[in-house]
Amino acid sequence: MDHALPLVVLRGSMTLALVLGVVAPASATKLLVANHGVDSDTCGTETAPCRSLGRAIANANAGDTIDVGPGRYGDLNGDGDFGDPGDEAAEIDLGCDCMVRVDKPLMIASRNGAGATLLDAGDAPIDVVRVEASPTVFGKPKRGFTLRGSANGSGFSSEQDGITLAGNIAVENGWTGFKASGLDVVAVENRAIGNGGQGFQLSGNRDLIRGNVAIANGSDGIETDDDSTMVGNFCALNGGAGLDTERNNTLRGNVAIGNGGAGLRVSEGNVVTGNITQGNGRGMTISGDRNLLTKNAIVGNRGAGILLESGADNLVTRNSIFGNNAALDPPLATANCGFATQDSRPTDLRRNFWGAATGPGNDPADAFCALAAQLGPSPLVPFAPKEIKVKARAAQ
Repeated sequence: MDHALPLVVLRGSMTLALVLGVVAPASATKLLVANHGVDSDTCGTETAPCRSLGRAIANANAGDTIDVGPGRYGDLNGDGDFGDPGDEAAEIDLGCDCMVRVDKPLMIASRNGAGATLLDAGDAPIDVVRVEASPTVFGKPKRGFTLRGSANGSGFSSEQDGITLAGNIAVENGWTGFKASGLDVVAVENRAIGNGGQGFQLSGNRDLIRGNVAIANGSDGIETDDDSTMVGNFCALNGGAGLDTERNNTLRGNVAIGNGGAGLRVSEGNVVTGNITQGNGRGMTISGDRNLLTKNAIVGNRGAGILLESGADNLVTRNSIFGNNAALDPPLATANCGFATQDSRPTDLRRNFWGAATGPGNDPADAFCALAAQLGPSPLVPFAPKEIKVKARAAQ
C-alpha cells in the first residue's frame, strides 16, 4: 500500500507563497476605503478614500489592491435598504444576492485586521461577500475581515478556482461561514464561529486548508472533497463532524474536540497523521478503502474511538486509542470500543496503544469490537506497550 503524501502539499504551499507573498505589479493601483471616506467615481486615493468597499471595487481595475480601514461597512443606519450614502450596494433577490460583489480579480485586505473591520449584512437574506472573479485574494493573515449578518446564506461565497481566504472571521451567519466550490482554494488562518451550517464548506478539490478554526457551527466544522491538504486546523463543539473529507487527502496536525459527530470523518485513500480527537461523538469514522491512520491520539471520545463503516486495505498503526465510550454510540454495545468494524474484511491494527501494556481488552484498555462476522482475523499483535504521544500543531 503506497502512502506517499499527495502532490497537493507542494502545489498548495507554492500557491500560498505566491498569493500571500506576492508584490503587486508596478502598474497596479492601491485604492483606499475608510469610514471617513465619501463614495464617488474617483474615490480611493489617500486624500479621498471611498466609504464603501463596493464603490472601491467598481473603481478598481483587475489586479489592483484595495486597503480597507477599520470600522463598520454595510447598511450604515440599519434601515434595511442599503440605499443611503456610504451603504454597500447590496443586491437582494437579484444579481449576486450578496452585500459585496467582487467581480474582478483583486487583492483585498483590511489595514487593522478582522477584529477592527466589520462587514455587516444586517440579517438580510444575502451572502455577505461573493467573489465572482479569479484569482482573488480576500484577506491576509492578521489583515482580514469579520463577516456577519447573512440571514440564510454565507459569510463568504465563491464558485471560482484559485481563490485565497486568509485572516477572516465568519460569525453568526444563517448557514455557512465560508463556502467555496472552486479548485485550488487556499484557506489560511480563518475562523468560523456560530454559523448555522458548516463552518467551512470547501467542496472543490486540491485545496490547501491550514490553521483555521471552526467553533460551535450547526453542522460540520470543516468539509472538503478530494486531493486536498488539511493542516493544523482546530474544530470544536460543532454540531456535525469536526473535519469531514472524501478521497486522497492529507490530514496532519488537526485537533477535533467536543463535536457532535466524528472528530474526523474520511472516505478513501487518505493519509491521517498527527491528529488529536477528544470528546467527540466518535473519534474517527472511516467509510472507504486504503486509508492510513498513524500517530494520532484518539482519546476520551463519547462514542467509539474509530468506527469502520466499510472499507478494505486500511492500515491503522502507531496510534493511541483509549478512554473511548462506545456505549454512547449506537449500535455498539460494548462500553469501551477503541476500534469497531461493521465490515467483514480484516483491518491491520498492529502497533497501537490501547490504554494498557497488555493490549486491547477490558478497562482501562479499549477493546476491538467486530460488529460483523469477520472473514479473517484483524491483526492486533504486536501492540504498543505505552502511550504514543502526539503534539498536534492546532493544540498549541
